[in-house]
Amino acid sequence: MYGVSSLGDALVPHSRLRATTLDISRNKISGSVNFLCYVQEWGLLDLSDNLFSSQIPDCFANFRWLRFLNLANNHLSGEIPISFGSLSALTLLHLRNNSLSGELPTSMSNCTSLEMIDVGDNRLTGTIPNWIGDSFPELRVLVLRSNSFYGSMPSSLCHLANLQILDISSNKISEVIPKCLQDFNAMATDLNPDPFLSPWGTLQVPSDYTWEMSNIKSFQSAYFMWKGMEVKYTNHLGLVKLIDFSDNSLAGEIPSGITELVGLVGLNISWNNLIGRIPPDIGQLRSLNFLDFSRNHLSGGIPTSLGNLSHLGVLDLSYNNLSGRIPLNGQGLTFPASAYAGNTGLCGQPLNKSCPGMNLIKIQIRKSTVAM
Repeated sequence: MYGVSSLGDALVPHSRLRATTLDISRNKISGSVNFLCYVQEWGLLDLSDNLFSSQIPDCFANFRWLRFLNLANNHLSGEIPISFGSLSALTLLHLRNNSLSGELPTSMSNCTSLEMIDVGDNRLTGTIPNWIGDSFPELRVLVLRSNSFYGSMPSSLCHLANLQILDISSNKISEVIPKCLQDFNAMATDLNPDPFLSPWGTLQVPSDYTWEMSNIKSFQSAYFMWKGMEVKYTNHLGLVKLIDFSDNSLAGEIPSGITELVGLVGLNISWNNLIGRIPPDIGQLRSLNFLDFSRNHLSGGIPTSLGNLSHLGVLDLSYNNLSGRIPLNGQGLTFPASAYAGNTGLCGQPLNKSCPGMNLIKIQIRKSTVAM
């Protein structure tokens, strides 16, 4: 374990310094990050995966050239500084897995160059601000998961036409899912029917274009939670499109427009209070690799179009109020009984429950065979 006193002494003798890049990630450095204020300019800061435990100093007003800020996986506390609003060149903001509190400062709306915001796994609160949807025209990744955000999901989020990953899971978001989801243009584009190898572990995503990231490859990644496991998507995010609304208090029905997001590879809206039917056109999402609608109050039958999802590797419809025969076409029989558990009205394989009329059909088949 290393302290920062020697680093601070090295950075600050008697005059302020200019610097471009500081990457001290993946060490065991502890102490304060106040030494950042001793340098006049930063272009890239990566202090991730250390043991820093101070508040983030409010001295970012002069860092006009800062484009990449990664403070993830530390023990930082306090509020996000208002001076972040001066970072007009900032492209990536990665503050995941700290102990940050308070609301997202309104000044952040001035960071109009942002392409990735990850403030997940903190103690942030307040409503999801309307200005998020109107301030970041280039935003591709928005991760707010595992905080204490409450209230409704603002419809202004649908203005983020370039958004590819939206994760607001494990908060206190209530009311209905906006009906404008089909406005996520980037998610409505299917560039590759087989966008990745597997939903587990580290997934390599082909790169079809590059961000201007000064060849800092470590920033070309995003994280997504699935069944309690952290999935890391590396390289460019051009072919990875994910929505996670799980573990909130969302009500109402699943908007039918969600079936227009044909580029989605992951959709998780489990552990909410959703009602109504599974959209009958869910089979249009042919790029889906994992789908989780479990732990809601969905009713009606399972759409037969679900069998069209030839890339679907993980399915969970458990603990709803679904009824009727489990479709036999396509992928239906490839999933375990646990995918349908807790739906007392469902019948057929792979459940150990015959559907009404099944025995009669079997008898008729046997009679026909004997007659032949």
